[in-house]
Amino acid sequence: MSRPLILITNDDGYRAPGLLALRAAVADLGDVMVVAPDRERSACGQGITIKGPLTVEKIDDTTYAVDGTPADCVILALASMLKTMPSVVLSGINRGANLGDDVYYSGTVGGAREAAFWGLPAGACSLVTRGKPIDFTESAKHSRRLCEILLSAPPAPGVLLNLNVPDGNASEINGVKVTRQGMRGHASGVSITKDSRGRTFYWIAEPFDKWDAADGDDMGAIRAGYVSITPLGKDTTSHPDIDPLARLLKGTAGA
Repeated sequence: MSRPLILITNDDGYRAPGLLALRAAVADLGDVMVVAPDRERSACGQGITIKGPLTVEKIDDTTYAVDGTPADCVILALASMLKTMPSVVLSGINRGANLGDDVYYSGTVGGAREAAFWGLPAGACSLVTRGKPIDFTESAKHSRRLCEILLSAPPAPGVLLNLNVPDGNASEINGVKVTRQGMRGHASGVSITKDSRGRTFYWIAEPFDKWDAADGDDMGAIRAGYVSITPLGKDTTSHPDIDPLARLLKGTAGA
């Protein structure tokens, strides 16, 4: 019986410690292939490159670096580079949270979502930390468990599993919760600087950590010291608004 093929990507680059920790954690679960960006591509979402060509550098027989986004990496791997489709696609381990609204900006989630769009079992893995030094030990353990779940009981096609692990050792983690996507009450800040020639530069800062944590959502779980696993689907329609909007349009027709 052939071993499962596990495709790994990320948005921190193929040399990132989080990716290396993930690779080591799942190495005995199957044959691992890494196709990841050649440098950091954080906050690129599910963006793809269509205005120019991409290049691929072979690092070794199972590692390839792409001058593109995580979604680019997944597309290249699935459409061109791999001889067979992977059994599972993992993205991460990201250095930092991907909670609530983060999932729309995250390259980590974007890579996993691209794989889910292809109908493959996919997971995004993140460690909720900003501290140094960063220890991926617990996030790697939980990422391995996520991989096992995706291999044995994958979600419906088009659904990805978004894993966030709180920073800390095993004794500081209270367990695992399946959660819904939360909402982050934030606004990105803008920092304005000038260089020696008087030119103005605008820096979009990371969103402020103002969490609208609630019972049952991903941010509430992390705040309470739990690992969060959130199933994320393709459909972003606001279904409760369909009928009211249709009635409104019907009422204004011909006005």
